Parts: sequence; C-alpha cells; structure tokens
Amino acid sequence: MKKKSLTDLTEIGLTETVLTEAVLTEPVLKEKLSVKKKLILFTLFSSYALIMPSMIFAVPPNQNLSADNLEQVTTMSPADVSSILIKMSENQNSNEDYYLKNNLEQANKIKSQSNFIVPRLEQVIPDDIRKEIDEKRSMKKSTSTGAGADEDEKITKAELETTLETEVNEEVNLSKYDTKVKVQFGGTCTAFGLIASMENLINHSYNVANPKSTDLSERHLWSTYRQYSVYSAIDAAKANYITDESYWPQSNTSPYSGHLSHADTRLIKATYIEGDIAKAIGALNRGNPVYLGTSTSYGMVNCAAIINPNSGNSGGGHALEIVGYRLDERITGGGYFLIKNSWGSDCGDKGYQYVPFYHCKRTGMYCVMWELNQVETSIDDQDPPPVVFAPEKVEVKNSYYKRPLQLNYRVNLYLNGDKKYLKLIDTVTYTLQNAGYSPYTLSSDQYVNNFNWFFQVRNLSIPVKIKIKLKTGEVYTKNTTIK
Repeated sequence: MKKKSLTDLTEIGLTETVLTEAVLTEPVLKEKLSVKKKLILFTLFSSYALIMPSMIFAVPPNQNLSADNLEQVTTMSPADVSSILIKMSENQNSNEDYYLKNNLEQANKIKSQSNFIVPRLEQVIPDDIRKEIDEKRSMKKSTSTGAGADEDEKITKAELETTLETEVNEEVNLSKYDTKVKVQFGGTCTAFGLIASMENLINHSYNVANPKSTDLSERHLWSTYRQYSVYSAIDAAKANYITDESYWPQSNTSPYSGHLSHADTRLIKATYIEGDIAKAIGALNRGNPVYLGTSTSYGMVNCAAIINPNSGNSGGGHALEIVGYRLDERITGGGYFLIKNSWGSDCGDKGYQYVPFYHCKRTGMYCVMWELNQVETSIDDQDPPPVVFAPEKVEVKNSYYKRPLQLNYRVNLYLNGDKKYLKLIDTVTYTLQNAGYSPYTLSSDQYVNNFNWFFQVRNLSIPVKIKIKLKTGEVYTKNTTIK
C-alpha cells in the first residue's frame, strides 16, 4: 500500500486572497489522491492477468483481439489497406507510397521545426547489431527454414501456428488501448515509442475505461538517458520510475516540483525478439504491444499512410509502437504491421501507418523489436465513476499584492475547484476588459497549476471574462472583477 498526499494551500497557512508569487509559480496542487496499490501488469502464459490482492482479471487467449471486435481508431479499413498493398506488391517496379490528405503537408510542417531530428540509423540501431542481423540473414538464406527465413519468403498463417505452437488470428488490432497520438520534440522518438507501448499495455491489462487518461511523461523518460538508441531507452525505462505528463509536461523543459514523488511507472520486463516477425506477431496475438526500432523509408518519413514494400531507404532511424498486424499472402512478405507514430494525428492515418512485413526483411533495412510483458504502475483501488463537468463547482478566484515603492499590482487569476473537474478542461482563456492585454489562453496541462495566470496592472476593479472549453468541446463562460 502506498499513500499519496498533496499540499493544500490552507495547510501551509495561506489564504485565498494573499498568495505569494513564489508559491504560485509552482503547481497549486489541492487534489487529495486516494490510497493506491503498486501493481504489476503482465501476461501469464496465453492469458492476460492483473494480479491484485485476492483478485485476478484475465482475458482468454485469442479473444477480443481481432480488428473486427475492436473500435476503429484509424480511417482506413484493413481490407482497403490490403487491397492497396496487393496492387503495390504486383507492381515491383514502383516504389510509390500511398498518402491521405495533408500527409505531405504535415511531414513538411514537422521537418520545418527548428529542433526536429530524424536520427541516423546507426544512432538508433548500432553497427554491431546490424552486422549481426546481416550475418543471421545470410545464414537463413542459405538454409531457408522456418517462417520468414528468407527475404522473399511470405509468412503464412499455417507456418506461424507451427512456429508459435498456438492458434493465430488473421489480424489483430490493439490500437483501442492506445493513448492519444503526440508530436515528439527533437529526436526523441525512442522515448515516445516506448512510452506509447507501455501505456498500451497498462490500458489493456487493467482494462482502463478511458485509455486516453493514461498519460506518462516522455520528457521525463528522455531525461534519464538522452540518447537516440532504442537499447538505451529500454534500459532507462527499466531503471527509472516515470512520472505522469501533468507533473512534467512536454512543453516544460523542467518538471514541476514533486514530480519524483509521483513517478510510479517502470518497465519490468520486455522480451527482446530481434527482428523476428513471427515473434512480433505472436506477441500481438497475445495482446502485448511491440516496441520497434527501425530503418526509415521515404514513405515513413514523409507521413504516407501505407508504405510501399519497395519504398526507398532514407538512411535514418526511428522508433515506434507496433499495435497490430494483418496476414495476407498476396502482399509482399505476407502481410503488414499497424504502427503508431509520434509525428501528430495528421501523419499517416490519424497518426498511424501501415508497414508491410517486407520492410523488416529487405536488404539494407533493419528492425529490432521488444515484446512488452510487464509494467509496474500505480492504479487507484477502485475505478472512479465517470466525472461530469459541473460549472458551478469551478470558481474564478484572484489574488493580488503591491510591493513597496512599486506602481503596479501583481495579480494572479486562477480556477478554484476539484481536480476531477479541472482535468476535463482543454483550454481556459482570460480576457481583461480595458486593461491593454490581449486574451490569454492556458492549455490543459496547466490544470496542475489551477490554470493560474500572473500579470501586472496599474489599477484594480478590472472586469474579466473567462471562457472555459472542455475536452469534449462544450464551452462555458464566467465573469469576475479583480477588486
């Protein structure tokens, strides 16, 4: 049992109307967290189980994993993707990828960011690993045994079931358990891909009602290793507990105070399966996401929705989450993977891309993969009931003070209410009437700071209009006066 506590303003002797600037520049954390239990989420044999004191939750093998049984996250149907890949496979002289609207525009937008980086392949997958892969490929080609042994061999369902010694679904889609698609900063794909995989495993193992609510801090994980290597990312995720996004948002170069006391999540076990496509399919078939480090093709870096089996090698390296597959012997290599990228929802198909198995088998292209098996995290004892926003429960408060010999008042505007309501807010926009300020908008990650806005004015008695936009789209308006 691990008890969490956060500091309430009244507990440190402060009133609503007199708050020092020093306090308000740190998160004003008034939420009382319930007692939480440390849990290890994992798969046991062919079932998925969550061990809790006196309780085991299990999902039978091969159940509720096929794409037909899961909510559609992407826009393209598996049949449509297969149809396009089949045509690509039939035209071996073409390397054209398949794009949806705005794919190239989004890719160029990402690449135009001053800090955007696609690492070199050798930075993501070291030279010695790629040399070892090449040697194993040569040996497999000479013996040509087992599913996926040769570059030109197509993986079939029958061969997979023989190799894996279990029944295999024709297709699996675990994207239902994914969190939202994000846009990475710099060359941090190794952190974003691994965090996405860990969040997926947590959501699936615990059957989290709202998967988007699981939100770990990629910036925190990145800070523990700061290398482009997928191997370094795995080691760091095993060695360090990671905090929530709210305590170290991507937009902040530094964490909020107390972030380590809320760092509860750590990777316990990830099975290294090298570039073995059959083992990756086996992992997904068991309901486990796969972490992928890979060579980049031009289709991948240009945000194509469907990557041509012969898409040109761009020379870069990337890391992503594999959340699904589809078997189809008519496609070069025998099928395709569904991967979640970290370049925004306009990249590919709502942030996802379809990559043929052949991508990992081609000469000069490389894949290394891990099946995520166990993640330790902190989960509430009981799932809370769904929260409905109550505008009357959220008040607009202000505090102000003037230092000796200074002309301006220092003012703080903030929302006062239970964190369960503040978490539902997408943006808060403050508009001062006749004070010379433009409307000021705060994003959802500022809920830990009670959407606090600090500014200076010469006079008080200023009317303020506050627009509160929820993540569901509803908008509420409140008015107050600074006096």
